[in-house]
Amino acid sequence: MNPRLNSSTQWTSLPAELLTQIRDVLDQAFEEWLKKQPGQFVTEGRIYANELLFRIGYVEQGRLVQANFEVSLDFDAIKQNALEQIHFAVDCAGSLLQEYLDHDQDLHALPRQWQKQTIENRPVFVRFSTENTALEAEADRLLGLKSDSLVQEDADQPGTELDEDENDCGDHSDDN
Repeated sequence: MNPRLNSSTQWTSLPAELLTQIRDVLDQAFEEWLKKQPGQFVTEGRIYANELLFRIGYVEQGRLVQANFEVSLDFDAIKQNALEQIHFAVDCAGSLLQEYLDHDQDLHALPRQWQKQTIENRPVFVRFSTENTALEAEADRLLGLKSDSLVQEDADQPGTELDEDENDCGDHSDDN
Protein backbone atom coordinates (compact mmCIF):
# COMPACT_ATOMS: atom_id res chain seq x y z
CA MET A 1 0.00 0.00 0.00
CA ASN A 2 1.28 3.40 -0.90
CA PRO A 3 0.22 6.39 1.18
CA ARG A 4 -1.15 9.60 -0.29
CA LEU A 5 1.00 12.05 1.67
CA ASN A 6 4.72 12.49 1.00
CA SER A 7 5.26 12.86 4.74
CA SER A 8 3.83 9.37 5.38
CA THR A 9 6.88 7.16 5.79
CA GLN A 10 6.59 5.57 9.25
CA TRP A 11 3.51 3.53 9.98
CA THR A 12 1.86 1.04 12.25
CA SER A 13 -0.42 -1.68 10.92
CA LEU A 14 -3.99 -1.89 12.09
CA PRO A 15 -4.37 -4.76 14.59
CA ALA A 16 -4.69 -8.18 12.95
CA GLU A 17 -7.71 -9.02 15.11
CA LEU A 18 -9.55 -5.91 13.89
CA LEU A 19 -8.72 -6.69 10.24
CA THR A 20 -10.03 -10.25 10.74
CA GLN A 21 -13.27 -8.91 12.24
CA ILE A 22 -13.71 -6.58 9.26
CA ARG A 23 -13.13 -9.51 6.84
CA ASP A 24 -15.72 -11.57 8.74
CA VAL A 25 -18.27 -8.75 8.37
CA LEU A 26 -17.50 -8.53 4.64
CA ASP A 27 -17.90 -12.30 4.25
CA GLN A 28 -21.34 -12.09 5.89
CA ALA A 29 -22.45 -8.95 4.06
CA PHE A 30 -21.46 -10.32 0.65
CA GLU A 31 -22.24 -13.99 1.32
CA GLU A 32 -24.64 -14.37 -1.63
CA TRP A 33 -22.23 -12.65 -4.02
CA LEU A 34 -19.32 -14.84 -2.84
CA LYS A 35 -21.38 -17.94 -3.67
CA LYS A 36 -21.53 -16.73 -7.31
CA GLN A 37 -17.95 -15.38 -7.39
CA PRO A 38 -15.82 -17.54 -5.07
CA GLY A 39 -12.84 -15.69 -3.70
CA GLN A 40 -11.62 -13.93 -0.61
CA PHE A 41 -11.53 -10.46 0.85
CA VAL A 42 -8.27 -8.89 1.97
CA THR A 43 -8.18 -6.10 4.54
CA GLU A 44 -5.19 -3.92 5.33
CA GLY A 45 -4.68 -0.70 7.14
CA ARG A 46 -1.93 1.60 8.31
CA ILE A 47 -1.75 4.54 10.64
CA TYR A 48 0.82 7.20 9.79
CA ALA A 49 1.56 10.36 11.77
CA ASN A 50 -0.92 12.41 9.68
CA GLU A 51 -2.79 9.83 7.63
CA LEU A 52 -4.96 6.77 8.05
CA LEU A 53 -4.85 4.36 5.10
CA PHE A 54 -7.29 1.48 4.65
CA ARG A 55 -7.83 -1.08 1.89
CA ILE A 56 -10.46 -3.66 1.09
CA GLY A 57 -9.25 -6.04 -1.58
CA TYR A 58 -10.94 -8.92 -3.34
CA VAL A 59 -9.16 -11.80 -5.07
CA GLU A 60 -11.32 -14.08 -7.17
CA GLN A 61 -10.49 -17.75 -6.69
CA GLY A 62 -7.84 -18.90 -9.20
CA ARG A 63 -6.82 -15.36 -10.23
CA LEU A 64 -3.82 -13.16 -9.42
CA VAL A 65 -5.52 -9.80 -9.91
CA GLN A 66 -6.70 -8.25 -6.66
CA ALA A 67 -9.30 -5.47 -6.87
CA ASN A 68 -8.43 -2.94 -4.13
CA PHE A 69 -10.54 -0.10 -2.81
CA GLU A 70 -8.29 2.26 -0.89
CA VAL A 71 -9.24 5.13 1.40
CA SER A 72 -6.93 7.77 2.83
CA LEU A 73 -8.00 10.16 5.59
CA ASP A 74 -6.13 13.01 7.18
CA PHE A 75 -5.50 11.90 10.75
CA ASP A 76 -4.54 13.66 13.95
CA ALA A 77 -4.16 11.22 16.87
CA ILE A 78 -4.50 14.05 19.40
CA LYS A 79 -7.77 15.44 18.03
CA GLN A 80 -9.41 12.33 16.54
CA ASN A 81 -10.49 8.96 17.82
CA ALA A 82 -8.56 6.33 15.84
CA LEU A 83 -11.27 3.67 16.05
CA GLU A 84 -13.94 6.09 14.80
CA GLN A 85 -11.67 7.07 11.89
CA ILE A 86 -11.03 3.41 11.06
CA HIS A 87 -14.77 2.67 11.05
CA PHE A 88 -15.38 5.65 8.76
CA ALA A 89 -12.63 4.47 6.39
CA VAL A 90 -14.10 0.93 6.39
CA ASP A 91 -17.54 2.32 5.54
CA CYS A 92 -16.10 4.38 2.69
CA ALA A 93 -14.13 1.44 1.25
CA GLY A 94 -17.16 -0.83 1.67
CA SER A 95 -19.28 1.64 -0.31
CA LEU A 96 -16.68 1.63 -3.11
CA LEU A 97 -16.73 -2.18 -3.12
CA GLN A 98 -20.54 -2.23 -3.26
CA GLU A 99 -20.55 0.24 -6.17
CA TYR A 100 -17.99 -1.92 -8.00
CA LEU A 101 -20.11 -5.05 -7.53
CA ASP A 102 -23.32 -3.24 -8.51
CA HIS A 103 -21.70 -2.17 -11.79
CA ASP A 104 -20.60 -5.66 -12.88
CA GLN A 105 -17.01 -5.17 -11.73
CA ASP A 106 -16.30 -2.39 -14.22
CA LEU A 107 -12.75 -1.19 -13.53
CA HIS A 108 -12.65 1.62 -16.09
CA ALA A 109 -14.54 4.27 -14.12
CA LEU A 110 -12.51 3.80 -10.93
CA PRO A 111 -9.80 6.37 -10.10
CA ARG A 112 -6.21 5.06 -10.22
CA GLN A 113 -4.80 8.19 -8.56
CA TRP A 114 -5.94 9.63 -5.25
CA GLN A 115 -9.20 11.46 -5.84
CA LYS A 116 -10.73 13.79 -3.27
CA GLN A 117 -14.38 13.27 -2.41
CA THR A 118 -16.55 14.75 0.28
CA ILE A 119 -18.44 12.18 2.34
CA GLU A 120 -20.52 13.28 5.32
CA ASN A 121 -18.96 16.75 4.97
CA ARG A 122 -15.48 15.27 5.38
CA PRO A 123 -12.62 15.11 2.87
CA VAL A 124 -11.92 11.53 1.85
CA PHE A 125 -9.34 10.43 -0.70
CA VAL A 126 -10.09 7.27 -2.66
CA ARG A 127 -8.43 5.21 -5.36
CA PHE A 128 -8.45 1.78 -6.95
CA SER A 129 -5.43 -0.47 -7.42
CA THR A 130 -4.67 -4.05 -8.45
CA GLU A 131 -1.67 -4.79 -6.24
CA ASN A 132 -1.83 -8.38 -4.97
CA THR A 133 -1.24 -8.31 -1.22
CA ALA A 134 -0.08 -11.92 -0.92
CA LEU A 135 2.40 -11.63 -3.81
CA GLU A 136 3.81 -8.35 -2.47
CA ALA A 137 4.21 -9.85 1.01
CA GLU A 138 6.02 -12.88 -0.39
CA ALA A 139 8.33 -10.68 -2.47
CA ASP A 140 9.11 -8.58 0.63
CA ARG A 141 9.84 -11.75 2.61
CA LEU A 142 12.16 -13.10 -0.09
CA LEU A 143 13.98 -9.77 -0.30
CA GLY A 144 14.30 -9.56 3.47
CA LEU A 145 12.17 -6.41 3.65
CA LYS A 146 9.56 -7.78 6.03
CA SER A 147 9.85 -6.69 9.64
CA ASP A 148 7.80 -7.62 12.69
CA SER A 149 8.43 -4.36 14.53
CA LEU A 150 5.48 -2.25 15.64
CA VAL A 151 6.60 0.79 13.65
CA GLN A 152 7.48 0.17 10.02
CA GLU A 153 9.21 2.54 7.62
CA ASP A 154 8.86 3.01 3.87
CA ALA A 155 11.69 5.47 3.32
CA ASP A 156 12.03 4.42 -0.33
CA GLN A 157 8.31 4.82 -1.08
CA PRO A 158 7.13 8.35 -0.29
CA GLY A 159 3.49 9.30 -0.73
CA THR A 160 2.06 9.36 -4.20
CA GLU A 161 0.72 12.91 -4.03
CA LEU A 162 1.62 16.20 -2.44
CA ASP A 163 0.72 16.91 1.17
CA GLU A 164 -2.78 18.32 1.64
CA ASP A 165 -1.64 21.96 1.95
CA GLU A 166 0.13 21.64 -1.41
CA ASN A 167 -2.46 19.32 -2.92
CA ASP A 168 -4.98 20.36 -5.55
CA CYS A 169 -7.16 17.37 -6.37
CA GLY A 170 -9.43 19.37 -8.61
CA ASP A 171 -12.29 19.72 -6.11
CA HIS A 172 -13.04 23.42 -6.11
CA SER A 173 -16.63 23.18 -4.88
CA ASP A 174 -15.77 25.34 -1.85
CA ASP A 175 -14.01 28.03 -3.93
CA ASN A 176 -17.23 29.95 -4.70
